[in-house]
Amino acid sequence: EVISQEEALPEAKFRVETVLNAKVQLEASERLRGKVFELVTWLFIGLCLAMCGVLLWQYFTAPQKSGRDLFMIFVLLLAVGMSLYSKFFAQKRALNRWETMIQQRFGTPALHLSTEFFDLSLCQSVKETEDTLVEGYSSVERLVESEHLFLLQCGKRNWFFLSKEGFTKGTAEDFRTFISEKIGGK
Repeated sequence: EVISQEEALPEAKFRVETVLNAKVQLEASERLRGKVFELVTWLFIGLCLAMCGVLLWQYFTAPQKSGRDLFMIFVLLLAVGMSLYSKFFAQKRALNRWETMIQQRFGTPALHLSTEFFDLSLCQSVKETEDTLVEGYSSVERLVESEHLFLLQCGKRNWFFLSKEGFTKGTAEDFRTFISEKIGGK
């Protein structure tokens, strides 16, 4: 008996369509950065501003004015400025450059990802490049969840982006249970 290719392929348990654009990448990046990074950034800024205050107080109360104090205040304010720029602007500018590059290469500001989950593996294809990536669940190192996304990490730099609203087969709630069982609580 001859079976067709469709009959020979396993059926996907879940299918997710995701539009990967700068907004989605920003959400993922902010979620992956974590609360400790945020806390350390604000502590650094606070410490620098406190040191500026002490140096200003010393400068104005000392009988002899020191240019060294003014230089240190300048350096501390520069560090605060760089931290604030990095926190609020640098990442968004980098993502805008990414979006521009995608627009120039593919004529669209976003990539369209289609991801299917089978019993033993997951498969993600990129519509614009026609690339396909297949990974076994053992290679998934961790699952991270944000407000609108599931993020699966495979290796140091390989991430699968999955829109919670993009499930065309299965649901986000059922997927959370499924993937947690497959990756063993990583």
